[in-house]
Amino acid sequence: MRRAFTAAAFLLILWGTIVAATGGLDVRLAGVAIRSRDPFRALMIAVAILLVQAVVWRPLLIEDLELLGARLRRGAPALAAIMALMLGGYAVKFGSFGVGGADSYGYVNQAYDWVSGQLPRPIPLPLRLSLPISDELQTPLGYRLGPQPHTMVPTYAPGLPLIMAVALLAGGCGPFFVVPIFAVLLVWFTFRLGERASGPIAGLLAALSIFFSLIGVAYRPARLIPAALLLALLAVAMGGRHNRLGALAPGLGALCFVVGMAVAVITSNPIY
Repeated sequence: MRRAFTAAAFLLILWGTIVAATGGLDVRLAGVAIRSRDPFRALMIAVAILLVQAVVWRPLLIEDLELLGARLRRGAPALAAIMALMLGGYAVKFGSFGVGGADSYGYVNQAYDWVSGQLPRPIPLPLRLSLPISDELQTPLGYRLGPQPHTMVPTYAPGLPLIMAVALLAGGCGPFFVVPIFAVLLVWFTFRLGERASGPIAGLLAALSIFFSLIGVAYRPARLIPAALLLALLAVAMGGRHNRLGALAPGLGALCFVVGMAVAVITSNPIY
């Protein structure tokens, strides 16, 4: 019975956290509508349950928490892998599979130029018009006039386009999967770095911070990224002499917060 109350407290904490992060839940189970908009009720009930247990069954609560910590350490790699895959799925679902601006066109088209063999030399322009700005008119976004007459060269560094060029081996949509794949790897290797530095729980907290930070760039940065920063600071505090490594997580979280809030202000539908 006591452990059932402990489990209920942690489920309420999870529920409140999800509601706080998403702004509310509206689901149906067996035709019954379940709506939740206020995270504080769930969190207050959970805190009350844990406080009562801390007073009445303190030794047993400590034992339960130690058992939970042991299980969390064992399951940390699996949880980190699940988070990484969830982030990759999120990026695929809400990411763009088309080019609509200078950056996206410049990167993707340069990848095609590498595959076709037109790079790394200047690309000839197809037409020779009598207009004085003929070459400028034929130079697309992401390119500029080349060193030789009637040629053009990319304006973007070749690093990402070269990776996209390799991804083209998987098909025409290959370049658009590069960022989701790298997002998955970022979360996973953040966990591995934290695990090597301070153990699986610190690694999981660091990976969770990166996960929330990257999600927060496109979705509710004011809600998600402060929580990510707190998780990152916890991971840093657990890092001991590895604080420089752990500082990567709060640094990235702060950067994502600034970018996410800027996009949220500039556009009515951030990122996607």
